[in-house]
Amino acid sequence: MRCAGVGVLISLLACGSGDSRSSPQQEGPIVTPETLVHQYVERDALGERLRSAPWFLEVVTWSEEPAYDSYTVIRSYEVQQPVTINDTLFVPVTYHRLGWIETTQDSARLIVSDSVEHRQFAVVPVEDGWRITSPRLDPHVLVDPVLRVAPLIGNDRDRLSAIRSEHDPSGI
Repeated sequence: MRCAGVGVLISLLACGSGDSRSSPQQEGPIVTPETLVHQYVERDALGERLRSAPWFLEVVTWSEEPAYDSYTVIRSYEVQQPVTINDTLFVPVTYHRLGWIETTQDSARLIVSDSVEHRQFAVVPVEDGWRITSPRLDPHVLVDPVLRVAPLIGNDRDRLSAIRSEHDPSGI
């Protein structure tokens, strides 16, 4: 296991006394800030934040998730190595965006806007592990989960499928 931290407290937390909570996608506890951010981003990308998912509120410092009228559609994401400043670890994440979905009560509309988005996830040590303090961003969801859950209008479903195929000819 790789340890990263400035002070003894952070080193101890990162290397052994991690969070005692487990998630369904990982065996054992969350033990590093990188793992926490990776799980957060992965679960978000799989569309878990589009429905009620209490796990997310257990790993952030805010007490409730706002309701979003839109969310970002991504092709992929990359979690990079953290940078430590004082007692906060910053974990850079790069999202490769395809656009976003605007939602209404019973439909969803695709807005195409291919771009790269860079975010810094700030993670701080707390008594029982680590918590994400920022950013509070809208869900960032991969194409396949969007195609499964979004009630896309008009030809938006076909457009999104075509865009996915352009970026990933294998269809995976």
